[in-house]
Parts: sequence; structure tokens; C-alpha cells
Amino acid sequence: MIHTQGEVCIPIQNIPVYFQIVNNDFPIQEAGILGISFLQKQEATLQFKNNLSGFLQFGKGKSFNYNLSSYDLPPRTKALITVPTTNINPSGYVRRINTGPGIFVGEVLASQQNGSVKIYAINTTLDHIILTIPAIELEEFDIMPPASRSSRTGNPDVPQPRDHALRLARLI
Repeated sequence: MIHTQGEVCIPIQNIPVYFQIVNNDFPIQEAGILGISFLQKQEATLQFKNNLSGFLQFGKGKSFNYNLSSYDLPPRTKALITVPTTNINPSGYVRRINTGPGIFVGEVLASQQNGSVKIYAINTTLDHIILTIPAIELEEFDIMPPASRSSRTGNPDVPQPRDHALRLARLI
């Protein structure tokens, strides 16, 4: 029989999780367990506000995101997935995520909702893929005003045809 000091219930992402409280000298293997003393020595902070659950920062700069999401991608499919974010920007640029050959995720502008973004994952392979993605950062971006049509051609001296017949005649 193991005696504990008591029990505490801590809601993690709205899920009640029960923990048993034990003395500091409790005989338990510490491999893989981050205790309070370790986190204090590392000046660690664990953020749960602003939907940033799953983000652990050590001191000033070193960070670790343990909030991983897994997605099932059948062969040759395009699937809309929900990926958690590490910051609270309302919208931002999602860099291309390195997911291996034939799998494409990211390289898109996205809007955050409840701490996550919806982006497409494309599996161009013939294999069934289980894709695991850590929480991503939304990067700030600038919006440039639309350019005139002639400036998009690279030659401002060339006027653009007004109708499809002229455009087709120009191509032929």
C-alpha cells in the first residue's frame, strides 16, 4: 500500500486530470519525469494562458513544444487539418513544414481560431501516411497593394488586351 499526501484535480485543456501528491523523498525513477526542482533550476515556464497549452520555455530563449498532433492521410489525398499554434497572432504566415517527400503542408496564410489554424495537407504518394506535426508559429506578414496589370507582365510599355479575342490573337 502506498500512502500519498492527497489528490489534486487539474483541468488540462478542459479535461480533468487527477494527480497523487507524494513526498519529495518518494522512491520513483526520475527518468523522463520533469520535476519541480528540475524546472526551477532551468528557469522554466509552462504557459497555459491564451490557448498556448503545450509550450514549455527554459530560461530565455530555449523552448520546447510538446503539443503534437497526428493526422491520417490516405494515399493521393488533400485533407484539411487543424494544427495548434504557439502564439496568439490572429493571422499569419505558416512556413512550409518539412514532412518528407511527397507530403506538402504549409506555405500559406492562415487565421487562428481557438489556438489553432486550419490548413491543407497534401499526400501525393501512394502510401498511407500518419503525419505528426508540432504546434506551429504564425509569422507576421505585410500586405502589398495590388500592382497595375502591366506591371505584372514585367514590361510596362506593353498594353494589355481588353478582350479574349485580342489576347488569343496575340498568342498565335
